[in-house]
Amino acid sequence: MVEIPAVLNREQVLKELSFDAQGRWAVPVLNRRKDVNPEVPARDVIIKDDTFRESTNMPGASPTNEQKLDLARKLEATGVKEIVAGHAGLKEQCDFMRMVKDAGLKLMVHAYVDFGDWKRGIDNAVAAGADAIWMPGALNPSPIFAGKLGSRYGYWSADFDLSVVLDTMKAAIDAAKDKNKLITVGRAPMIPDIFDKALDAYVKGGADRICIFDDRGNYTPQTMGYVVKMHRDAVGSDVKLEVHCHDDFGLSLANSLESVRSGADIVDCVLNGYSHRSGNCALEQIVLALEVLYGVKTGVDLSQLMSLCKLASEVFGVPIPPQRPHVGASAFAYGGVHISALLQEGWFVWETMQAETIGQRRHVVWSPTALERHGMAGPVALKIRRMGLQFDEAQLEQVFAAMRKVLATRKFATDEELEAVVHKVLGR
Repeated sequence: MVEIPAVLNREQVLKELSFDAQGRWAVPVLNRRKDVNPEVPARDVIIKDDTFRESTNMPGASPTNEQKLDLARKLEATGVKEIVAGHAGLKEQCDFMRMVKDAGLKLMVHAYVDFGDWKRGIDNAVAAGADAIWMPGALNPSPIFAGKLGSRYGYWSADFDLSVVLDTMKAAIDAAKDKNKLITVGRAPMIPDIFDKALDAYVKGGADRICIFDDRGNYTPQTMGYVVKMHRDAVGSDVKLEVHCHDDFGLSLANSLESVRSGADIVDCVLNGYSHRSGNCALEQIVLALEVLYGVKTGVDLSQLMSLCKLASEVFGVPIPPQRPHVGASAFAYGGVHISALLQEGWFVWETMQAETIGQRRHVVWSPTALERHGMAGPVALKIRRMGLQFDEAQLEQVFAAMRKVLATRKFATDEELEAVVHKVLGR
């Protein structure tokens, strides 16, 4: 249990916050009330990483297969059990699939197979050692995505033929099953004369999973929950439901969470949100939201998330923005008026979880705002006491004067710089 400082009323704190058994986080008691959230799932959720495929659409990202293999090893060590390793139609990405298997990793490797060239895609995936076929593009609105199959396969096309699409999908499912591969299919548009027939064909055809897309990132959470429930009602409990959400409106996390609440079993996600346009649901965010806010197990080692996201940033050459939730440089950083509460009352006054829970660190940035709060009860005075040092008001003013000189050249100072100033002023 977390230690609650004597300056706080323990009884009052526990009326509002619920701490986990290891003292890693504190969530509102309201989050756990069934009258507030009656649909918190009692099951585990599969986290399926799609970074290797989605990131190929990200401008400027071109890691080598060797770099990606390092990241795959880290994903496995972190507890992720499934990845989409790439496109079965691209040789370099098939080579990466083979590298993952040859390296002895236990990850379930999914190969993305274009429905428009499914025969060659499945053959390539099998040759590359993939464990599963991920083929969600059968019912795509655009005829272009049907490739050489022709315009009849795009449901926005004037000559669309649903029976041809479903017959072809059945042949693709059979081909994957003949190779003993798990297969995920998808794209059942919410159009009455297509939806029921498509899902019925997928289930009867033997699909193991059905993927639900918000591929333009324009579903609301309410819509996403509705769509997942419609799928669940249509396919029953035997077929697993997977969701794949994009972040064009910043709703990919909310939509993924609502999907899980509504019955989804698997969440597609990517490290640091890496993908084209505005990205996809970030792995580190969905894992922490499920584990911390909803109490849903993901099997991921939370303490490895920071190092995992840093490695992804290095591999893809894309910096993590400072304000990025959880893993950004500022995620556990404090400056100004909140420093006093942090030093005196505890981390849970302003945070939900301990920084160390994910391999991060909390740190204070001393800005001019912090120095405006003078006196023996201000943040600088509290900091010096935390250092175990005795001082008087005159010495404190000397610390302020020295810090103003530090801040004259830039707008902040680190905790280490303040400590150096304190030791110099106090002579110890």
